[in-house]
Amino acid sequence: METNDTENKPGDIFGISVTAAAAANLRAAAVWGKVMAIAGFCSAALLIIEFVRLCLVDSDFGSLGGYTLTNSFYSVVTIALLFFMYLFLYRHAVKMLAALDAQSQEMLSESFGQLKAYFRFIGILFIVTFVATMFLTFFMRFV
Repeated sequence: METNDTENKPGDIFGISVTAAAAANLRAAAVWGKVMAIAGFCSAALLIIEFVRLCLVDSDFGSLGGYTLTNSFYSVVTIALLFFMYLFLYRHAVKMLAALDAQSQEMLSESFGQLKAYFRFIGILFIVTFVATMFLTFFMRFV
């Protein structure tokens, strides 16, 4: 009787099995990703505290002290970007650990989807920052 070699066996991903060593490496990467994400959430919280402190220094109930509205906008955008960046990483790490514990292909796919979103977010952020930096560098030559 012939067997179909293209069928996935338990623990296989597209015909590639996840060995114990690969699972251990994925688990270690997920644990460190979770640690990094939690540290990132803490840094975002510290930035929020610093932002509030700067807004309240020498404030006259209507002004932002020495902190301008433009600086406030950039601070809020930066904190939001950091939060979402670390949120994608945290979701990936949690889903990866759950997928390895349950040996679930579906959860593993969801985990890699979150990792894809994380890298897409960082890539877009890098491109926007790079283009803005190059534009401002070129523009400042003529000002």
